[in-house]
Amino acid sequence: MSAIEEERCAVRKQESVDEANEKLADSEKTVNEKSQELEDAKKELESGKSKAAEELEKAKQQLTDGEAELADAKAADCRRRDTACRCKSAAE
Repeated sequence: MSAIEEERCAVRKQESVDEANEKLADSEKTVNEKSQELEDAKKELESGKSKAAEELEKAKQQLTDGEAELADAKAADCRRRDTACRCKSAAE
């Protein structure tokens, strides 16, 4: 092989190595970006779960309060109409 051919071969080899390194760097950057997106999505999901749990607890409390208020109103209405009412709430 002549010196020129050896030099061309070395240049092609270096170009291939450089291209591979560039692709590797791009891939690593993409992996890092996607990893960050995943972490952000996980944080958002956990935040959403916490918020949903809080809202559910508030709704349960409102339901309990509303049921108690309704029972009190029924008992008061029953007592007002008939002091001998047999409804469960009036006995309380």
